[in-house]
Amino acid sequence: MRHFLVAFTLLIGIASLNAQNYILGGGGIGFHNSMEVLNGVVDRFNEDFEHEIPSFKFAPGYELGFARYSRYTLVELKWVGEGRRNNSKVPGNFIENASVAWRYHYANISVGYRPFEKRYFTVGLGLNLGQLVTRYSFGGDFDITNKIHSLSSELFVDYAIKVRWRRNKRPYLIRLRPFYQFFYFPVDLKNLETNMNATPDVQFNELLQRFNNTGIRLSLLIPITGEVNMEYTTW
Repeated sequence: MRHFLVAFTLLIGIASLNAQNYILGGGGIGFHNSMEVLNGVVDRFNEDFEHEIPSFKFAPGYELGFARYSRYTLVELKWVGEGRRNNSKVPGNFIENASVAWRYHYANISVGYRPFEKRYFTVGLGLNLGQLVTRYSFGGDFDITNKIHSLSSELFVDYAIKVRWRRNKRPYLIRLRPFYQFFYFPVDLKNLETNMNATPDVQFNELLQRFNNTGIRLSLLIPITGEVNMEYTTW
């Protein structure tokens, strides 16, 4: 986390002094490109124990942080969480309820370029460092099967519009950001398969899952400091 803060400080120093700072918050959803390994573990459990845990296809998320828009650049530092919990849908089965869940909480540094001076249109790249956790429950408390540090990157394109509540005040921004997130290292689901399905002789690196996803986020950016009237922002 310290390295993220140092890098963020340097990026702010590089950015133009004619800039606007924001706090931001929002939510989004990511659609997984391939969750075959994790869903394979779930399918085996459903077949062996007559449950109906749904497959993992998407996951909601949230973001909180700071952003700095200058004439041609964007710099962000934020905290992001995403993940999903799927439960068994067997009617009337209250004794042995089953659930599988994963979550990814991470710190993010993003930089972007604004090719159009008078529009809040940005293309950029983000770097994420955090912790990814997988866990399951079968008739009791959750057991954690993975808890690892994970590194990922994301490519994004976004567009924001200004919303001014009062005249002569700094405008808010409402921003829509499509993104693609790529994980550098896969997660070994050996422990999940062994503990959940009681499968013997599962080898390390036999069940490797990447949590890559394509998604979209909607955010509200509230101005805190900077130029009140930025001539290059006409919307």
